[in-house]
Amino acid sequence: MASGAHVLGGLIHFILRLFIWRLLWRFGMLIWHIRTFGPPILLLVLAALALWIIVRWRRRHPAGPSPGDSAGREGTAGTGPGDS
Repeated sequence: MASGAHVLGGLIHFILRLFIWRLLWRFGMLIWHIRTFGPPILLLVLAALALWIIVRWRRRHPAGPSPGDSAGREGTAGTGPGDS
């Protein structure tokens, strides 16, 4: 069973996240309602945010085998169909 402090901390964290999302939503709507260039600017900001998230994810999870893997090494015993 979780203690009261953990439950209270989780509740405070949830309320803070809701508040931050509300501020972001209001900021987006403020930019969206600028008549001359609001929607394109907001869409560019969202595209930049999506690109930043993708680049950050790719840096944390590089493609290909890691240096400790035995994949691709010569002379290792395999279990494929051509191995005997």
